[in-house]
Amino acid sequence: MEAKNTEALLQELVEQQRRSARSARAAAVAGFLLAALLLTTLLLLLPRMIGLGKRADELLTQAEDLTRRAGTLAEDMDSLVQDNGGALTRTLQELDSVDLSGLGKALEVLEGLDAEGLSQSLKKLSEVDVESLSRTIEKISEMDFDGLNEAILNLNDAVRPLAELARLFGGGNG
Repeated sequence: MEAKNTEALLQELVEQQRRSARSARAAAVAGFLLAALLLTTLLLLLPRMIGLGKRADELLTQAEDLTRRAGTLAEDMDSLVQDNGGALTRTLQELDSVDLSGLGKALEVLEGLDAEGLSQSLKKLSEVDVESLSRTIEKISEMDFDGLNEAILNLNDAVRPLAELARLFGGGNG
C-alpha cells in the first residue's frame, strides 16, 4: 500500500514538473515576444522621432532669428521716433490747428511749419532698411507654425508610448 502511495505521489510530482516546465516555456516565449515587440517599436519610432526633433530644431532656429530681427527692427523704429518725436509732435499739433473751412488759413499754417524738422524726419524715415523689414515680414509670413505645432504633437505622440513602457517596467516615478 505504501508503494502505491509513493508511486502516486511520484506521478503527481512528475505531472507538476511538466506543468511547471510548460508554464516556464510559455513565460519565456511571452517575454521574448514582448522584447521583440519593444525592439521593433523602438526601431520604427526612433528615426521618426529624430526627424521630428531635427524639424522642430530648424523651426525653432528660424523663430529665434525672426524674433531677433523683429527686436532689432523695433529698436530702430523706437530710435527713429525718439530722435524725431519733437518735430513730429509739433507738426501734428500744427496740423491739428488747421481750419479746413478756409483754405487760405490752412496755407498760412503750412507756411509756418518747421520745414527743416519735417525734412529731417522724412530723411531719417527714408534711412530705415526697408529691404530688411520686408525680408523679416516675409520670413514671418512664410514660417510654418502649423508644421511646428504638428511636429511637436507628433513628437509627443511618439514619446508617450515609450514613457508608458518605461513607467510600467519601473523606469519612471509616476
